[in-house]
Amino acid sequence: IHAIATPPSSPFPDNAGEQAAVEILAAASNRSTAWSWLAVIREAVALRSPSPAASTSALEAWSAAAAAAPFEPSYPAKAAFAAEAAGLPDQAATLATKALALDANMRLDPLRQLPPADRERLTRLASPPPGPTPPLP
Repeated sequence: IHAIATPPSSPFPDNAGEQAAVEILAAASNRSTAWSWLAVIREAVALRSPSPAASTSALEAWSAAAAAAPFEPSYPAKAAFAAEAAGLPDQAATLATKALALDANMRLDPLRQLPPADRERLTRLASPPPGPTPPLP
C-alpha cells in the first residue's frame, strides 16, 4: 500500500501524508499532545535532511505544544533545543529560561521534572558565553 501511495517519482517525502494528517489534527484540536506528535515528525524530517528550515519547522510545533500546555516544562525545553539546531541562539536562550523556570515549579513532582542532562543543557543555552571585554577608556 505504501508503494502505491507514494510512487518513486513523487516530489513529496515518504511521510508527507502522515505529517499532513497530524498537522490538521494538531491545528483542529490545539492539544499539546497533537502538537508534540507533529514536532516529533518534523524533528525526524530534520534528522533525515538537516537544515535550519526543518529545525525551524520543528521549533514551531514545539512552541505550539508549549502554548497549549503552559505549565509543562518539557515542551519549551524541546523548543529550545530546536531553536539551537535552527541557529537561533536568542530564541533558544529565551525558551531555555522559560523551561528552567517551569522545571523549578515542578520541585514537588519530581517525576515531571526535566532529566538532569536536559537541565544542564538548558542552563548552558540560557546563559550564552560572555562576549569580548570592551576596551578600557
